[in-house]
Amino acid sequence: MNTEISTSLGGQLIQYVIELDWAYILTFIFIAYWINTEKVTSWIKKLTGLVVRTRYRVAALGLIYGIIIFYLRGYDRSGIELLFRSFIFALVFHKLIIDTILSWLTPAGDKVKDELPNP
Repeated sequence: MNTEISTSLGGQLIQYVIELDWAYILTFIFIAYWINTEKVTSWIKKLTGLVVRTRYRVAALGLIYGIIIFYLRGYDRSGIELLFRSFIFALVFHKLIIDTILSWLTPAGDKVKDELPNP
């Protein structure tokens, strides 16, 4: 592979990662991990009577949290794209990296699963 192309791609990738909203990404990951604990999911079920899969809770959280951040920070239309890119990156970053690290660190029984909570 041509070194100019790989250098250019590497530079663009680094620039893309630098431009993401890292405060949003990190807080979103922490909140998403917290909201998927058994205590919170059972509380949501008790409060609403709904059993919601993990992926839908995370997607709803990302949408709601993104809207809150958008208005709190006073973003313009370009902020929507930034938050959306950051949301997608956070999902991938969380699933591929954080979940992998946590799976090595926590015993098998303590993992947060992408299954329906126990009724």
